[in-house]
Order: sequence, then structure tokens, then C-alpha cells
Amino acid sequence: QTRAQLKVDIISGTDVAARDPTGTSDPYCKVMLLNENGSCVESYKTAVHRVTLQPRWLETFSMWRTLQVANDNWKLKIECWDWDRWRRDDFLGQIEFPFDSLRALAVTHKGLPFSGCCELQPRPNKND
Repeated sequence: QTRAQLKVDIISGTDVAARDPTGTSDPYCKVMLLNENGSCVESYKTAVHRVTLQPRWLETFSMWRTLQVANDNWKLKIECWDWDRWRRDDFLGQIEFPFDSLRALAVTHKGLPFSGCCELQPRPNKND
């Protein structure tokens, strides 16, 4: 079977929403590979960066799945959260990349790394 690697670099955040009383946040990211049913089949979490709106993670995650299993209906989803010690963590935003668009990037860039900035989006049907 042909195997593929999806390497995800979480570099930094800019002007992250303030969710703490101090006017800052304690942001971290969840990186998830979702199948066609929306179920998470692989996930990673970055470190929490305390008391900042400009986190710099510089973290890399590698996801391995057979190409026959990971079809174009799968998604890479990245969520950003504010860590809270005494309450439930606060949602800051998310971004989703359908697998077909990731495959198109791989072809366009001939397998070379692609980088870009993405603006976080709210969750559909949620009031965060």
C-alpha cells in the first residue's frame, strides 16, 4: 500500500482573542485528522503558552495514514483554545482543510513544503 505523510507545523498566533480577566489568553492548539463521518482518527496538542496574545509554538506533527484510507472527504482540523485552570477551556477559533485541497497543494508544490497564514473561524452553530 502507498503511504503518505502529512506534516503540520504550528508556528505562531497573532492577536489571539483575550479570554482571561487579565486581558490575555493561555493559548494552545489541537490538531485533528477527521474521517468522512467527522470522527477524529489522529490528534495532537501543542504546548500551552501562558499569558500571551502572540504565542510562538514552533511545533511539528507528522500524521501517517494510507492513501486508500484517507480519502478526499477527510479533513485536517486545527482548533485554538484558551487554557483555564479552574474552568472549562475557552474556544478561540478553528480552521479546516479538506483533504482534496491538501492533495491539490501537494501536486501544485511538487511535494515541497507549503506555508501560509490562516485566520481562525468560529465554530458553526455555536456561540463561543
